[in-house]
Amino acid sequence: MTESAAARPYCAQPALRGDRLVFASAGELWLLDLVSVAVPRRLTDATGTASRPVLSPDGTLLAFCAARKNRGG
Repeated sequence: MTESAAARPYCAQPALRGDRLVFASAGELWLLDLVSVAVPRRLTDATGTASRPVLSPDGTLLAFCAARKNRGG
């Protein structure tokens, strides 16, 4: 992979409902408001990976798959 390709952000597994777009990137889920087109907001933390987002029909709930690291205990 070239340095420029590694530095480019990517969007995978998009879920669109109304004016909300949720997508996976680097093992995290992000939310983008398509009306304000602001900077995407991270929805998950870095304790594992999150993928396959699905928004409810009214756009208020989010389901996704997660593989979380054991925090020991």
